[in-house]
Amino acid sequence: MARWLLAISGGVLLYFGSGLQPVWWLAWLAPAPVLLAMLQSSRRQAVAVALLAAVIGSANLWSYLAMLAGPLLASILTLEQSLLWAGAWIFSAHVMVHTAGWRAALVYPAAITALFTLMTQASPHGSAGSIAYSQMDVLPVIQIASLLGASGVVFVISLLPATLAAGLHHRKACLWPLVLLAAALVFGWVRLRTAPLSPAARVAAVAVDTAPEPREDVWPLYQAGVRELAEQGARFIVLPEKIAPVDAAQWRAVENTLASSAVTVAGATLRAQGQKRNVASVFGAPDTPTYDKRHMVPGLEDSFLRGDKPLILEHGGIRFGVAICKDMDFPSLGRDYAGVPLLLVPAWDFQRDAWLHSRMAILRSVESGFAMVRSARDGRLTVNDRYGRVLAEQESSASRPAKLIADVPLDNARTFYSRTGDWFGQCCFLLMMAIAVTLRPSRSGSRQKGS
Repeated sequence: MARWLLAISGGVLLYFGSGLQPVWWLAWLAPAPVLLAMLQSSRRQAVAVALLAAVIGSANLWSYLAMLAGPLLASILTLEQSLLWAGAWIFSAHVMVHTAGWRAALVYPAAITALFTLMTQASPHGSAGSIAYSQMDVLPVIQIASLLGASGVVFVISLLPATLAAGLHHRKACLWPLVLLAAALVFGWVRLRTAPLSPAARVAAVAVDTAPEPREDVWPLYQAGVRELAEQGARFIVLPEKIAPVDAAQWRAVENTLASSAVTVAGATLRAQGQKRNVASVFGAPDTPTYDKRHMVPGLEDSFLRGDKPLILEHGGIRFGVAICKDMDFPSLGRDYAGVPLLLVPAWDFQRDAWLHSRMAILRSVESGFAMVRSARDGRLTVNDRYGRVLAEQESSASRPAKLIADVPLDNARTFYSRTGDWFGQCCFLLMMAIAVTLRPSRSGSRQKGS
């Protein structure tokens, strides 16, 4: 009974430590009771323990996914996430029971990091679902992403629960993993404290929540917001994604409507010759460059043409890039803008995921080293620097235009991660494979008999 209670408690900790509104410190504890219960169980019971905890922990997104995709697909996606967690726990417990000391404590961090890396590279949703995003309010922790990407964040927060489980099971202290954890936290603290003072640019965002089809007064509302923000000195203004469906002539008329002294990035559904494009145009730049969204929402945007390249421009001596909403779920796309000081991102969220989706984008800033302005319908407007610090934030609104303005430091220094990519997560996968091949069971590490 104690093992099942440990499994349930681990699942509940994961339920509240991940998802749309995570309690960050619970993510550091959740795997510990699950691993400990598994280490004290027979192989068959260990699998059942892992599945129970994983299903409980992954259920926190079911109602959100059901709202977007229906109950059946939501159940399938929840099961997939459950199998990822259960797979990492089952593999780790199998190895940890035959291994003691610091080696045992490193198995689980390597396994869960490897699986989340594979998910990021294979899933049409990119890195969505990664436990790394639970730490977005803990700035010293997420600075490791500038070196190792989101994989580094996953590894760091997995060290403590693995160390606790291994130490309690083998009754042997594990210090080296805790040294690694302390080193990562010190690195993050030092990186934040030693951030250079960089020249700042005044940036802004405005959003109006509307139905998919625009109200008659939507463009005048944006026009008023853009002009007000430009008068306050904003050099770059970002509007949301897919504000309205337009043809080419209508889009040119919108450009005249939004004309101001600032560069304005606005999103729309551009219809031409029976095809649809999810675009973000840069009004106020020569020839009005247009960016095509590169990663569509499966099931909702399957009919849209996909873009295939980044958009990087320069205005007033400042280089900047443009991306759209779901593009920022993919770390590899964020690396396309490495060395660019500022990224402008029109977006459209689903209200309930406003915090999470904005923070997923902000982690790209830490990984690849750019400041960002993001304007989301049914979500949040945010301005953040390259260290993930939120400088301004405002919830969007249907009753009035939501606006924010801030001075954001600009620095075009590239990060180590932006130069090297996901090598750390790939190394964790190779390590996991090597451990599986070379494992030699020992008598002292055999599991307890029975259930």
